[in-house]
Amino acid sequence: MASLLILSVLGYGIFLFKTNRSKINLPGSSEPLRLIHFETDGVLNRQWFAQEFYLVKGLKLMDLDIHEIKKDLEKHGQVKEATVTRKFPDELHITVRERIPVLRARLATTIGGKPEERLISREGVVYMGIEYSRSTLEELPYLGGVRFSIGPDGIEPVEGLPELARLLTLARTRFPAIYKGWKVVSLHDSGDATGVEGTVITVKSRKVKSVIFSPPDFDRQLGQLEQIIAHSKQRGIRVIKKIDLSLGDQVVVQDFPDLRHKRLRN
Repeated sequence: MASLLILSVLGYGIFLFKTNRSKINLPGSSEPLRLIHFETDGVLNRQWFAQEFYLVKGLKLMDLDIHEIKKDLEKHGQVKEATVTRKFPDELHITVRERIPVLRARLATTIGGKPEERLISREGVVYMGIEYSRSTLEELPYLGGVRFSIGPDGIEPVEGLPELARLLTLARTRFPAIYKGWKVVSLHDSGDATGVEGTVITVKSRKVKSVIFSPPDFDRQLGQLEQIIAHSKQRGIRVIKKIDLSLGDQVVVQDFPDLRHKRLRN
């Protein structure tokens, strides 16, 4: 009987430890928090974490609710995923994966208020960007033609962004000279009810007032755009009114000649 009682108590103790391990303070295993090791694949830093998550000095490592810290970290739109672990006796280790911004947006946060800038990730998540350099932000085009929806957790993600993000990434990495002049990007429905094939993307840029793309063959379309811009430059046309690359094998080009430039050539 005594043996059975001892086993029962031991088993209950193990159960408590497994279900409440973040709250149990093991004698001799936990000391006051001394070091926070913060690692990220983006631009956030330890100082940002210290400001956002003030931890009381002298708090023991085992007194920290690491699950709650992870949950709070992932409430920040810029944080895609967070891992929080203890390293005994006195270190807290945090690893963060950040969202990658591909677009900017201007939102009026109050009626009649001054628009505030937000960033949009490749997944369509809209968030307030922190710690980005000015040069990084200025490289991002603005998203136009979208009405943002407000949900219980804030601004709802923008639909259709993965394909648009693929176009932007391809242009930035393989056609940087073209991408550099992109100012505003918009998503539209072409009227075709076949899903993504009915989506067109319009880009307003310095060299072309309006370029129309359609998924999925962005690589070919960007190559065509590069050739058209080079050919127009040879003809002395500095700005093109419209290039429609969404029609398969057909390409529609409307020139918009710079008359002053042409007079100089004559």
